[in-house]
Amino acid sequence: ATTNSAGAGAGAATPAAAVTGGGAAASRGGSRQVLTLSQAEAEEERERQRLEERATQERQRRDRDKKGIAGGKRLSDQDWDKLELLLRSINVSRCTVLEAMVFCLDKADWAIEIAECITESLTIMETDMALKIARLNLVSDVLHNTASSRPSAWAYRREFEKSLPDIFEHMHLAIAREESRLQADKAKEQAVRILRIWEDWGLFAPQYVRGLEAALVVGVKRLRSLA
Repeated sequence: ATTNSAGAGAGAATPAAAVTGGGAAASRGGSRQVLTLSQAEAEEERERQRLEERATQERQRRDRDKKGIAGGKRLSDQDWDKLELLLRSINVSRCTVLEAMVFCLDKADWAIEIAECITESLTIMETDMALKIARLNLVSDVLHNTASSRPSAWAYRREFEKSLPDIFEHMHLAIAREESRLQADKAKEQAVRILRIWEDWGLFAPQYVRGLEAALVVGVKRLRSLA
């Protein structure tokens, strides 16, 4: 019975093709085109889901990595807003730097995310140079207090040690783009002075601090070309 039904279906298709001629072929071609588009859309949807799954897995991995690590807690939205406000309003005034530093030390259990946020704020090319230096002073004050008795305060040194090479390389690029040579030289002098202070404090190994200074003064790309 199945064979007869298929045969009948085939027999019915032949007269339809004869009657419609090229139109039927065009119709079949149109169907194939719609099918192809549907497949492409389905593939695009699968790729989107795959990327979302990967992003979710990455967030979960980072959350797992942070558990049990000093400074690995997650900031609340309110704390994020407070931190961003402090970073926007900070300036050369010691009181603004002090206020931001106290926030960081009080939130030392959240050191990983705070250090990431400060690093990001220091690697925005369009940021005014005076604001970059003020934020670098904040990093310096936080590092100076990492030996305090506050729980997890030492985690800031661990986190900034990872990101300072990028910060000083970016500082080099920002200084090179500064239109005012006077402002550029002043910013470089202030940043070098901070590095000298860190060297005196013994925050990091001497070769590490010299590497930061080389990234600031010479630039990583040029250093690689000279190597």
